[in-house]
Amino acid sequence: MYKKFILENSFFCDYRKIKKMKTAIFWKTPTRLIVFSEKSTVKTSLNIADYSGAHIEMWEKVRKKYPALAFYEYDDFPRGRLVWNANENKYYFYADKNILNDLDAVNAILEQIGINKKEYPILFSKDSHYKTSFS
Repeated sequence: MYKKFILENSFFCDYRKIKKMKTAIFWKTPTRLIVFSEKSTVKTSLNIADYSGAHIEMWEKVRKKYPALAFYEYDDFPRGRLVWNANENKYYFYADKNILNDLDAVNAILEQIGINKKEYPILFSKDSHYKTSFS
């Protein structure tokens, strides 16, 4: 069992010993949120768990599933990534500001991944890598 601590009505669990954590990449298009998620192994070299696919690779699957998006490039829409950092015992939610400024989108993305904000510490951060021309 992992040690659980109660700190001022918040839940804390020592996740550092867990070998797999949920990770994801995602987009916000004008008509939908697109989320790819998986349980990723914590890499011992970096002590992080990251989604195994890249946005550019997964966009081909998006194009096939949603023909209306076939003529767009993977970086035309706001996008982001959810990464687990085992050293800091928290998630990093890296995303375009268009997503971070939309609380409904953030909550829907986390729900689709299966992450409860009350259970896991999450740091929300803008990342210039995920900036689009529409941002």
